[in-house]
Amino acid sequence: MACAPFEFLRIIKESAYGTQKGSLSAGDSAYIRLTENNAFAMRPVPTMRKVAMGNGFATQAYTVADQYVCEGALQLILCGSQAELLLNWGLSRINSLQTTPWTTSEQACDLASCAVYHGILRDDGTIKRTRYKGVKVHSVRIASAASNGLVMLTLGLRAQKFDGNAIDSTSDPDATAFPAPADTDFPTDPFLHRHLTMTVASSAVTYCNSIELNVTNTMSINYANSAFLRFDRLRGRQSTANGNFIYTASPNWRSDFTAITARAASFAWANGTNTVTIDYNANNIVGALTDNLVAGQVYEQNVTWENQWDTSASKDILFTFA
Repeated sequence: MACAPFEFLRIIKESAYGTQKGSLSAGDSAYIRLTENNAFAMRPVPTMRKVAMGNGFATQAYTVADQYVCEGALQLILCGSQAELLLNWGLSRINSLQTTPWTTSEQACDLASCAVYHGILRDDGTIKRTRYKGVKVHSVRIASAASNGLVMLTLGLRAQKFDGNAIDSTSDPDATAFPAPADTDFPTDPFLHRHLTMTVASSAVTYCNSIELNVTNTMSINYANSAFLRFDRLRGRQSTANGNFIYTASPNWRSDFTAITARAASFAWANGTNTVTIDYNANNIVGALTDNLVAGQVYEQNVTWENQWDTSASKDILFTFA
């Protein structure tokens, strides 16, 4: 009999904030291969309210918790079979019909939510299972570099609540709701740095040593009179792209930087089966530029693009999957 995994994690789409989708189809869930140390950092944390003794003696009398915060990062290798779910979760705004990126009752122009299940094998052989509900993506980082080869995805997550907890008398999910994965449940189709095609001003960029896309979703959270979040809604977004390149005559990043010239920019990874494209559209400026002039090495430049709203496309960035 196969041994239970020491740690495992599953993501499942929700049909409403905090409500997991009922009947699951292909692509509605994913078991994540946790290759990094502490790859999933979310844990419930009480917001402690400390009360003083109140008799003139400076000491703490008791502590209560009014709210609970569930947030943390998830780090993984970006794979073709899971990219559509994960990047739609973090980057795609809900359409007016509330049918994409998947059917949900969350508001149009918001982000869709998922349930996240996390299992940890304890020393006595039992498994601590936790279900996080209403999980939304607050930040996305895609890192692609020749030094690593693998394209890495980091998602900054925040959950509405967790099961089990004593506040609403919920229990931990059991092995039926959250079974341990089989070896075949994990993906084996990663994106690599050599799969990258980067274009600026419609021209392919060569000699890209590394590129890192950072997207921060501006989220408005509200507890009201609840221990857990009532809502977590998208109200803006800031995106940058940070790259390291061989110092070439063309493109002339220095000219773009000094003239504050807006350019179109797009980043795509194609592994032969699937293609992930993050289109920054047409209004990107070089916000920072430094030279890396090291003796005995080919000179390099570090470039940071800042994404701005593209009025012709009526959007900032766009994720597509094929």
